[in-house]
Amino acid sequence: MHGWLSAALITAVVVVVVVRRLRSEPLNARDLFGPPVVLTALGTWSLWQRHELHHGLHHGLGPADWAWIAAGIVLGLATGALRGATVRVEARQGVLWQRYTGWTFLVAAGSLGVMAAFSLLAEHAGLPADARPVQLSIGVGFLGEAVAVGLRGLTSGIPFAPEHRSPSALLGLDRADRADRLHRSDRTDRADHADHLHRSDHADHLHRSDHADHTDRVHRSDRTDRAN
Repeated sequence: MHGWLSAALITAVVVVVVVRRLRSEPLNARDLFGPPVVLTALGTWSLWQRHELHHGLHHGLGPADWAWIAAGIVLGLATGALRGATVRVEARQGVLWQRYTGWTFLVAAGSLGVMAAFSLLAEHAGLPADARPVQLSIGVGFLGEAVAVGLRGLTSGIPFAPEHRSPSALLGLDRADRADRLHRSDRTDRADHADHLHRSDHADHLHRSDHADHTDRVHRSDRTDRAN
C-alpha cells in the first residue's frame, strides 16, 4: 500500500472514530473492536512487508528489534487501556452508550508523549524507523481502549447496543440511523407502557364501579327488607 494512501486511510478512520465518540454513540462490540482490528491488521501487514524487505537485503530484524517491537505493543495496549478508563460509559434508552471526555484527550496527549519518548529510545537502540509502523501503534492503542471499555460494559450489567450489519456500520457512518431506531424503539416502549397503565386504570375503574353497584344493590335490598 502506498504511503499516502495508508496515511489517508489511517487519518479517515481515526477522525471518524474520534468524532463519533466525542458526540456519544451506542456501544456494541462491532463498532468497539472493528476500527482497532483493522488498524492493527494494517500495521502488522506493513511491519511484515518491511521485515521481508530487510530480510531480502540481508538485514533482517534481529531478536533485539523484535523485543523492542513487542515492548512497544505492550506499552500501546497499556496507554490505550488507561485512555479507555476515562471514557464515559452510561445507560441510555435501555442500552450502553460511550462518550469521550476531557480526561480522555488529556490521557491521549500524555500517551503520545510517552510513545514518542519510547520511539526515541528504540531508535537509539538501533531499531529501524520503518519497523515502527504508525498503523500498528494507533491500532494497538485503540485495541487497549476497546478492551477496557468492553470490560466496563460487561461488568455494568446493562446490555450492549444492538449491532447492525450495514456496509457503513464498521466505521459508524450509520450512527444517525441507529440513534433514530433506538429513539423510535424507546418511544414505542413508552407508548406500550402508557397503554398498559391506561388499560390497568380502566380495569381498576370498572372493578370499583362493579363494587359500588353491588354495594348499592345490597343497601337497597336491606332498606326494602326493613320497610317490609
